[in-house]
Amino acid sequence: MIPEKIFEALSRLVMGAKEWRILMIILSRTFGSEENSAAVSLDEFVEATKIKKPHVCHAISNLEDRNVINKTSFKTTTIYSLQQESSRWRSILSIKLPNGLKEQYNEDFDKFFDRYPNQIYKEDTRIIYLNLMSDGVKPSEIEGALTGYIKSNLYRCEKFNRDPDELLMMYPTNFLRNDTWKEFIRYKGIYRRPKL
Repeated sequence: MIPEKIFEALSRLVMGAKEWRILMIILSRTFGSEENSAAVSLDEFVEATKIKKPHVCHAISNLEDRNVINKTSFKTTTIYSLQQESSRWRSILSIKLPNGLKEQYNEDFDKFFDRYPNQIYKEDTRIIYLNLMSDGVKPSEIEGALTGYIKSNLYRCEKFNRDPDELLMMYPTNFLRNDTWKEFIRYKGIYRRPKL
């Protein structure tokens, strides 16, 4: 059973519908089974919520970024649990950059986003981008990685005789998260499947 304090904190939490549906599955598998954590596969999330797998991955990443859930991945299993210190939850993603630098890098972000093939979740992507800048990443590094990613997918089109419009491109949020973008900085002319 969910403790009263956590239930009250959940009632004040502001999130999107997909994030709530994913969180409900985690709560059901943990508190509903009187367990602190539970193994849930992406296919189980998809089956339970009827949300497409890419959107499930995005919602899970958002819950992690907001410190609402804990996620531990092993070789074939991923364990989820609720972050029970509700004071650590964030209703929305926050930006670590000072306002002056935020304005400076917003222009760089707009250039990046205009080039990105799959333009979705712009504001979440902006926050992740700006936080990378606060961690010392340079806009030119992200631009170089994006160029490599685009070339990599064009190579895939040529090799497998596919139309570029038919390709399933990563969400920009997933491209920037977990250093995935770094895999494309030194593109060598072959398709590289990112580790998600």
